[in-house]
Amino acid sequence: MDARAQIAELSERIQTLRSRLQTMQVADDYERMRQEADALTQQLRQRESRLAQIDFQLAGIEQALQRRADIEREVLLAFYRGLEHVFKPQALADFATVEAFHRSLAEQRHRRLSRDRLRLQDERRRVEDERAQLARQRDERLAYLGSHHALDDYQAVAAELARMQADLDLLQRYRSASEAWDAEELELRRNLAEDDRLAADYVAEQPLAWADRRFRELIHALYPREAAGIVLGNNTGDNKLRYDLKVQVQGQGSDGINAARIMAFDWLVFRHGAHHTMRHLWHDNGLFDPIDPNQRAAWLRRVRAELAGSGMQYILSINTENYASTRELLGEDGAWLDEAVIVRLRGDADAHKLLGERIGVVEPSP
Repeated sequence: MDARAQIAELSERIQTLRSRLQTMQVADDYERMRQEADALTQQLRQRESRLAQIDFQLAGIEQALQRRADIEREVLLAFYRGLEHVFKPQALADFATVEAFHRSLAEQRHRRLSRDRLRLQDERRRVEDERAQLARQRDERLAYLGSHHALDDYQAVAAELARMQADLDLLQRYRSASEAWDAEELELRRNLAEDDRLAADYVAEQPLAWADRRFRELIHALYPREAAGIVLGNNTGDNKLRYDLKVQVQGQGSDGINAARIMAFDWLVFRHGAHHTMRHLWHDNGLFDPIDPNQRAAWLRRVRAELAGSGMQYILSINTENYASTRELLGEDGAWLDEAVIVRLRGDADAHKLLGERIGVVEPSP
């Protein structure tokens, strides 16, 4: 999420948490009250369980008291009379005696159930009173716990508030830095736009027209039919380059023309460049090798003419074949090239090398 949205969300949460923290009542006896509430809840459950048992027993007693004999007296008497022809009369007890016995059993059972009912009803009233008292005590402690908090709860809320405040401070610092970066970027873009405008005005003045003219003269001395030029452009991209400088020769994809392009630009910087104190320029055979001997001869004639009386020096290293083909084209007027040869290097001995010794070559082990 965006930092501003997170800051707004955190600020609202912090305000809510701070208000909650201010209204929290911390109780030193919170844990003791919680334990008492738990113990009272356990006792209350025991009383409720006992009441359920008593109600079940009372319901069974009521059902037993409502129960009556399924066989009426006349039916039982007829049953006894039907047995007289099977058993001897002496074997059969007197019906009245049997009836009296059963009546006494029913009366005793009724009295016993009635006593049990009275006892259970008394116990139920006592247990109900205990349950009501326990419920009242438990509710008082729960109400106390609902309006108070433990010290651990207070510390947990305070720690959460501190964490949120730290996150908010970090986000606010980030937002401030981001806004400063945005302002700086806007200022840089404004300055860059102004620099682009000034650079465009400068390019429009064609400050390198003189360099372009001299460069084309150098190239046309070697390749009269090839278009060439130096172009200065305004670089408006997001980079560190203020100007684009293009040194171009038509056909520079050819090794010979590309080598001539490099040599001509080097010569232009050497002879007419500013802010340097170079008094000599060195070109290696790697540049001369792809160039046609006619262009090499034309190049050396122009170099010799421009260096006359300048106090500058042009050094070139060229192999024997390229030197010979160039010297041949100069004819009798090329004696000055022979006089310009300072050293001839050969590979037949170390003394004939450039520094007179072999450097960086490891002799093979025997």
